[in-house]
Amino acid sequence: MSANLDPEHLAVITTTISKYAKGAEDATIRQRKLTAYIKKRGNIKYGQSGTSLTWQVEYSQPQMRQMGDAGEITFAEHIAHKQATLDWRGYVITDQMTEKQKEINKGPEALVNLFGTKTERMVKKFNDGLNAEFYVDGNATGNENRLHGFDSCTAVGNTAAGNLIGTPNDSYAGLTTNLANYGGTWTAARTTAESPRYPNATLAKDWPWGSGTSEYDFWAPKLVNASSTAWGTGGSTYFRDNCEQVIRRTNLWLLSTGSSGSPVFFFGPDWYGDIMTYYSAKQRIMVPHKETEDLGFSGESINIDGTGIVFDFDCPAQAGYGLKLDDIELHSLYSGLFNVRGPEFDIQSNSYLTRLGFFGNLKFNPKNIAKISSQA
Repeated sequence: MSANLDPEHLAVITTTISKYAKGAEDATIRQRKLTAYIKKRGNIKYGQSGTSLTWQVEYSQPQMRQMGDAGEITFAEHIAHKQATLDWRGYVITDQMTEKQKEINKGPEALVNLFGTKTERMVKKFNDGLNAEFYVDGNATGNENRLHGFDSCTAVGNTAAGNLIGTPNDSYAGLTTNLANYGGTWTAARTTAESPRYPNATLAKDWPWGSGTSEYDFWAPKLVNASSTAWGTGGSTYFRDNCEQVIRRTNLWLLSTGSSGSPVFFFGPDWYGDIMTYYSAKQRIMVPHKETEDLGFSGESINIDGTGIVFDFDCPAQAGYGLKLDDIELHSLYSGLFNVRGPEFDIQSNSYLTRLGFFGNLKFNPKNIAKISSQA
C-alpha cells in the first residue's frame, strides 16, 4: 500500500494528530504543578475572545461613620472599581518534514509514526515551557509577547539589609502596585521597642502587619527580603537559616492582607533543598502536602503548619513564591489549551509543515502573591 500523502492519507494523518493533541493537552495540564493546581480549581478559561483581557477590580469600600440618634446624614457616590487590562500573548512551536523525508519513510505505519513523533515532541516542549513562563516579567523589554507572569508585578522600590520587606514599585494590567497610590491609610502603631519596628523602615508603616483601608494595598504584592538581618536568627542573611521565619511570616501576611484561601509556596531546587535540610534536622518525619500528592506529585512537597511547600523545577534560583491559587487564572483564546495545525504541504519549501500555537495570558491580583528573594 502506498504511503504517499495523497489527500486521503493527509486527511487521516491530520485527524490522528488532532486526536493525539487533545489527549496530550490533558497530559500537559497534569504533568506540571501550577497548571494542575489551576485546572483543579476550574481556573483554566477556554475560548476567550475580545481585543484584550479586561476585568473590574474592587479596590475601595464605602466609608463607615459613627452615628447618633439625631443629626443630618450626608450622601456621596462611592466609586468601588478600577479596570485592569492585559493584552493577549502568544507562543508557537513548529516542525516540518520534507518531501524527500516522506519518500524515504514510505509505508503507512512509518509515515504516521513520524508525524506523530514530531507532534509529540512539540507538545512536550509546550509542556516543559509553559510552566516556566508563569514566572516571567511580561513587562520587561524583549518579553512583549510572553505571558504576564508573577514577576510582572514584583519590582522592588526600596529595601535595606534590616528590612523584612521591600516596597512594591511596579505595574500590572495597567494598575500600579505602589502602596497608597490610589489613596488609603495604614497604621503606624508599632513602638521603638519592637525589633524591627516596621517591616520596612523607610515606609514607616506597620504594613503588612497592622491594618488599614483597602485602597492602600489592593494591588500590592508582598516582596519579602529573605536576606534581611532582622529575622531573629543571629543576624544571618542566609535563607537556609531564616526559612522558618520567612515562610511563617509571609504566610500570615498573605492570609491577613489577601483574599480568602490558603497560600501554597513554590521553591526551586536550591531553596527547597535548604528547607528540607532545615526541617529534617528538627523532625525525622516530614509530612507531605496532601493536595499536591493528590494531584500525582509524590515526594515533591511537605506540609509546614498546614501550609504546602512545593518543589517546582521551573521556579527561579534563590526565589520562592507564595500564591493564593484560587485567584490565578490561565486564559486561552482557543477552545483548548493550545491548537495544532497541519501537516500542510508548502510548495515553496517542498515540505509538510506542522504548527502548535497558544494565545492567552495569566490573570491574578498581585495582593495575593508574595515573592521571597534576597534583596541585599
